[in-house]
Amino acid sequence: MAETLSFTPVGASGRGVPWAALLVASLAAAGWFWPDATDVLLYERDRVLGGEWWRIWTAHFVHLGGGHLVWNLVVFVPAAVWAERLAPLRTRLFLAIAPGIIGAVLLALDSALTRYAGLSGVAAGAITLLAVLKLRAVGSDRWFWCGALLLLAVKIAAETASRQPLLTDLGADGAQPVPLAHLAGIVCAAIAGLAPRHTDGGAVEL
Repeated sequence: MAETLSFTPVGASGRGVPWAALLVASLAAAGWFWPDATDVLLYERDRVLGGEWWRIWTAHFVHLGGGHLVWNLVVFVPAAVWAERLAPLRTRLFLAIAPGIIGAVLLALDSALTRYAGLSGVAAGAITLLAVLKLRAVGSDRWFWCGALLLLAVKIAAETASRQPLLTDLGADGAQPVPLAHLAGIVCAAIAGLAPRHTDGGAVEL
């Protein structure tokens, strides 16, 4: 059943400002400019198992090259900002929790993955969350958003089969797709997007 979105003007109680999406993007950019970020923040399985558990969450803010960072931000920023403008609370919860869940899934289910970096899993989730929110909204272009989800699924399937990025050439940066991270991000986003609505001061927010 379609639900009505509540929109809050920019600056009204801070809800109209997509600060969480911008914070995540800023952390990723800061990780690029910090010389020690890879050594301190990168997901390295042995070091995580050795007690450096923060790497499960912080790995998403480390990138292996400029192209790796730029392409992730190009996908992540518009989707996350738009989703946060539509549903601030659930988008912020997704952005806070999803990085840790994605990292934990990689640790639990992919013992062969020794190193991981990048925002792509969270970006895939941001696209999914936006699509789910639009599909639940009144008057949305359902065919467009169903198509967006289908294209995302095709991309992940193709990358799983080829073990190469489908739309970008990131080989020079040493980055390879990790479809499990994308799937974990998508599942987190689907749960966030399909969670029961809540009321806040009489307004309904998806």
